[in-house]
Amino acid sequence: MPSLSRRELIRSASLVGAASAVGASLSVPGRAEAVGMGAIRRSVVFERLHDGYHTFRVPNVIPAPNGDVLCIVNAKIEDPGDFGPADLVLKRSVDGGRTWGPLQVIAAEDGTRMSGSPVVDEETGRIFVVAMRVADHVEGEDILNGTVSPEDAPRPFLTYSDDHGHTWSDWRERELTADIKPAPIRHFVIGPGSGFQLKHGPHRGRLVMPGNHSYLPADGDTPAVVGVHVVYSDDHGQTWQIDGEMGAYSSWDIIPNETTMVERSDGTIYINTRDQHGRAPGNRAATTSSDGGNTFDGPFEIVDDLLTPVVHCSLVEATARGDRSERLVFAGPQHPSSRERLTLRSSFDGGRTWRQGTLVYDGPAGYSEMVKVDDAVLGVAYEGGPWLGDYTGQSYHQRIDFARVPLALLDLPQPRPVTAPDRSGNGLHGIVNGQFETVPGRFGRGLAISGGYVELPADEKILFGDGPFTVATWFRTAHQQLQRIADAYVPGTAPKWQLEVLGTAVRASVYTDTANVTVSAPGNYLDDAWHHLVLTRDSDNTVTFHVDGVARGSESGVAGSVSGGAVVGVRFGARLDGVNNPTVGSLDEILLYDRALNAAEITDLHEGNRIAAGTLVHLPLDQLSRA
Repeated sequence: MPSLSRRELIRSASLVGAASAVGASLSVPGRAEAVGMGAIRRSVVFERLHDGYHTFRVPNVIPAPNGDVLCIVNAKIEDPGDFGPADLVLKRSVDGGRTWGPLQVIAAEDGTRMSGSPVVDEETGRIFVVAMRVADHVEGEDILNGTVSPEDAPRPFLTYSDDHGHTWSDWRERELTADIKPAPIRHFVIGPGSGFQLKHGPHRGRLVMPGNHSYLPADGDTPAVVGVHVVYSDDHGQTWQIDGEMGAYSSWDIIPNETTMVERSDGTIYINTRDQHGRAPGNRAATTSSDGGNTFDGPFEIVDDLLTPVVHCSLVEATARGDRSERLVFAGPQHPSSRERLTLRSSFDGGRTWRQGTLVYDGPAGYSEMVKVDDAVLGVAYEGGPWLGDYTGQSYHQRIDFARVPLALLDLPQPRPVTAPDRSGNGLHGIVNGQFETVPGRFGRGLAISGGYVELPADEKILFGDGPFTVATWFRTAHQQLQRIADAYVPGTAPKWQLEVLGTAVRASVYTDTANVTVSAPGNYLDDAWHHLVLTRDSDNTVTFHVDGVARGSESGVAGSVSGGAVVGVRFGARLDGVNNPTVGSLDEILLYDRALNAAEITDLHEGNRIAAGTLVHLPLDQLSRA
């Protein structure tokens, strides 16, 4: 099957997979209850600023031998970032994830960052956790550059429990650095996902855990070589070894990173990795191992029909009564750049192809892990949070939630997306998601958003390249923070354009492959009044920013493509990565042209909504519909 382009994959997923909300959430659980299948039930396991910690990250979830469900996470002490001090902790559920007991510490040490991944030996009943210890002052660049001491560098230790996770051995007593971390390796991680015990084939009984690493080649060339490894034990945890992709990776089209694995019924291991800004259209790649993780059967290959942002995802085998063959389930956010809409997708051919499935949570969602609670229920632990709240940092770092998903829901179609119809005749309808409602607009009706957005899916027509363009919209807000009104093509500052409002100005930025400019218009625009923004680039490569019908500034010589390397389309009301700076207010009358409107046309647009001919996109936002 030919590989899909990134835009083809994104557009197809946008049209079939988005569940959105008008006022209240319209979600899969409500549909399930209507047809008698049961509903997805959620519980909060860990919550930010509770239990004596700042934030909880990176959930692992396993079944204890007695049937309890254990959720093991990194408990961040100071902030939610990847670095800084953290302990390794767990909570227990004795009722299949409906409720959770008190926090319990597995591994902690002053001045360190602890993380870890578990694996259960079902033959002995022992639960192992490989705990990674790093000094809390160490940053990622320190590790990659080799400037950190061996004592402070990533070091794996082993702890275990023989009583279903109630008590644990002293992790300091068993260091595995000499066993599983070869000397050239610098960055070294076990997990983030949980391990498992092989049930089929010649390596039956082997304990396997995924991980990733980087190191510098022997000649000292940079960049660092990256690889995915498998840590395993054939003697019930007495000794541990490492194998996998330990050599130089041969293709920079795919850059393997955090990895998840599952055993197939034929004994092979299916290995799916986060593509760390390589060229996989959906940011996922996969390979297999036929020898229990000793070697990989081939290089990682792009997974055509999975779409996620760059994030850790998870796998589990979850075959249910009535399935025609073995079912593998993949959990991950379903958006190319934003960690949101945690979705389950199923494969019935060992991971070769994937089909759309159940929406677990339509809000912000990050890392996830799954466990089969029983023959009828799949458990999903995930980083999550509200679309908008009184917090700093990423919205998906507010909680660790656990969702009980009836297996009967895995094939239930998702609701069609809510759309803002395009009146240009080009069929470029906006997808509406998050928290929103229709309200009186500047002209007719508009859209109030608070953690919501309108997104134009990727389409060649709205990729302006090195040509002229116009983008126009109305907004109103009284929210006293920086807000992204519009964001195009990619997160960050690669070729794109964007509109923002802050306390003292509105500003338009254009980034090309040859020039970067920002045009600001000072003033108070947080006054809960309607304001009109128009950004143009003409055929002479002059960028002009009009605010409320007046040209407030321009920059000449802004040549080059504004959409080279585009990942997605255009989002109004939030950043494309969905992290910070959402618009909290209202939008109206979104317009795009593939030419620069002249001053008279902009005046007509501002004064009476008299729309010039040749619109590429026109979203009046007067009404919403289901696609």
